[in-house]
Amino acid sequence: MSATNPVILTSAISELLEKNIAPTIEPQLNEDSYMLSNIPKNKRSGFKNNTIYLDLRRSRNESIASIAAATTSLPTAGSQKRSQASVNDTYTFGTFHLDMRTLAHAEGNEDSIVNILTEETEGLRKDMAKDLNRQLFGDGTGVLAVVASNSAAKIITVDSTKYIYEGQLLNIGGDLVEVDQVTSDTTFTVLANVTVVAAETVIKSEGNAEMNGLALAVGTGNFENITVATNNFWKSYVDATVETYTTATALEADMRTAKTAVNKYGKVSTILTTYELRDGYINLNVTNQRFVDSTELKGGFGMAPTFDGTPVVADFDCQTGVMYFLDWDAISLEYTKPMQFMNSGNGVLVPIPQKTYSEATLYVFGNSLTGNRRKMAKMTGKTI
Repeated sequence: MSATNPVILTSAISELLEKNIAPTIEPQLNEDSYMLSNIPKNKRSGFKNNTIYLDLRRSRNESIASIAAATTSLPTAGSQKRSQASVNDTYTFGTFHLDMRTLAHAEGNEDSIVNILTEETEGLRKDMAKDLNRQLFGDGTGVLAVVASNSAAKIITVDSTKYIYEGQLLNIGGDLVEVDQVTSDTTFTVLANVTVVAAETVIKSEGNAEMNGLALAVGTGNFENITVATNNFWKSYVDATVETYTTATALEADMRTAKTAVNKYGKVSTILTTYELRDGYINLNVTNQRFVDSTELKGGFGMAPTFDGTPVVADFDCQTGVMYFLDWDAISLEYTKPMQFMNSGNGVLVPIPQKTYSEATLYVFGNSLTGNRRKMAKMTGKTI
């Protein structure tokens, strides 16, 4: 490689990205977050075009009858009753840039260049995996935070800054801002004064057409183009009573009701919740001098307490106050394209005109889908 010939340098680096680094991206994608790791993949063979259609059984054949000995007429013929759901593909991109001067300084030392490329790629991969996991809990609208109080300055107060990062480009109620610093768990600053109003949503300004997540899938509203008013089967059990638990007995009674609602149609595989509710479940039992069984989670996610034999797993991206009761058979993540580098035809590293850097882009095409909402339930508005 020659530092005086950026075309050759870019070409060689593209080859390193494709041949040395790209093969590790997809296998490692699911290692960082529990939901993304455990949701079944491509159960329906992925997207073949922009939409996946699901043929759902909503009712049984009604033509079953026990007739008397003297009766000669057979039951009136019936059929299975079905509805068709549909899910559209979604498209997530992440881009990093590499200053060619930095890479030129490492010329002649392939290990150094590979280290630079690996660091950038691995960092972006982890960030994208984290974002995909967040999407799998969301409602598809890309809301990162909600404004907590009115302001006409650079300081923005929100319900939580856990998804706000320095340098982010955001849209707050129609106002476009760039994050300067995250100053606390509920405040961040932007580069210029902006007027915001309580309850306005904070979304990414460069794209928020996100995947369907559990907030939509586990519920009682219209979903996947099926109207609930005329399809009563298309509802999850939802306990939305706001409650603060002070005893393990009260908490477990509600958990058992939710789990039973799912087990009528399937079998709860995992209870997904927040760290606060998981730890609270353990502590309430310890306070009552009750022993909580535990199980080792697959994929290196450590140990989890169990409830009636089902692991109670904490995920950072679960919404505050929520417990999801999931049968993994009910949902899947369907890819059109799993995470990989975009190739322009001239390699994956693209020189940017009149700039000292080149850019590489990772992308994931796909969406989560649900085949049976009754095999999932949730409790929401809960504290301990």
